[in-house]
Amino acid sequence: MPKAKVATPEMLNAIRNESSEAYQNSVPVATQANLAEVGNAIINYEPVRNEFVNALINKIVLQLINRRTWKNPLEILRRENMPLGFDVEDIHVNPAEGVAYDGNETGMADLLKMHQPDVASVYYRLNRQDKYRVTINNQQLRGAFTAWSKLEDLIAAIVDSLYNGCTIDEFSYMKSLVSGAVASNQIITLPVANPVNEETGKAFMKTMRTVSTSFTFPSANYNSYAQVTGKPARMSWCPIDEQVILIRGDVASAVGVDVLATLFNLNYGDYLARQIIVDNFGDDDTLAVIADEQAFIIMPQLREFATFYNASSLGWQYYYHAWDLFAMSLFRNAVALKAQPATNNLLINYPPMSSAGNEEPEEPITQAE
Repeated sequence: MPKAKVATPEMLNAIRNESSEAYQNSVPVATQANLAEVGNAIINYEPVRNEFVNALINKIVLQLINRRTWKNPLEILRRENMPLGFDVEDIHVNPAEGVAYDGNETGMADLLKMHQPDVASVYYRLNRQDKYRVTINNQQLRGAFTAWSKLEDLIAAIVDSLYNGCTIDEFSYMKSLVSGAVASNQIITLPVANPVNEETGKAFMKTMRTVSTSFTFPSANYNSYAQVTGKPARMSWCPIDEQVILIRGDVASAVGVDVLATLFNLNYGDYLARQIIVDNFGDDDTLAVIADEQAFIIMPQLREFATFYNASSLGWQYYYHAWDLFAMSLFRNAVALKAQPATNNLLINYPPMSSAGNEEPEEPITQAE
């Protein structure tokens, strides 16, 4: 389906209606036949010209995000916006430990003892502060008013350059969360044969199903807190309907999406809502990731346009700023399936087990950037 045109008389008149009195007095109401007349009124008077350029960004370009830009398939992993500041605290409380009933004096004395919860904290720091730039000069603006298609191209140039650049980088950063966690041993990894035939395909599907089912039970085996920190393990669990599957496109094709849907006891549509296909994870070995959807801490903090007019070059410099935090929670279940030579004994290196609830609350730690 062709995209609806943005450069229309209605668009120019919407800008005019919300502009200053000076702008409205200088620029006529746009029609399909008077684009050149409107353009001359805008171009030949600098205050009006600057007002138009700013309105073009603030009113028109911002409305085109969902219509013109490449959609990041991992976008659904975003959380709410990050609050002010540079750090976000992730807190986990282990389940309380049961003790035997004691109705004697010893048990009565326990009434006044402190039993603090087993709490652990990790801090994640804002780690993306990018800006994207594009320049539109006065000559380009003049050319844009020679035909509606030219004005359409000018708007597309701004939108495509800024938003697509930002979105493609965001996608890359999100995939790098996985490859970076695998490389730094900050995610549980499970070796599995690459599904290239029926035998390896069945083994791959069985592994995915086993991991997914295991997530639904309280366990310290599927989060990486103890593995990363060397501190006592944390208990976590995650129902299937809160799990997300990130899988390489070639792997999904080899196994069959309909087969995977059956494997997870989901209908085809529900499974597709939980699966995200990517081209790669930035390495050669990671085939898929099964995770609690809250394992991904992806929080935007700032999206802001800024415009600077350079009188020397008669051009407008547009800046689009994007600040985000990208991290993986050490407390949430997440397992990466890595390609390994076929073997009959696929073992996973779990974090060391320890009894929860016996230690004093731990001091917060900061995840390495």
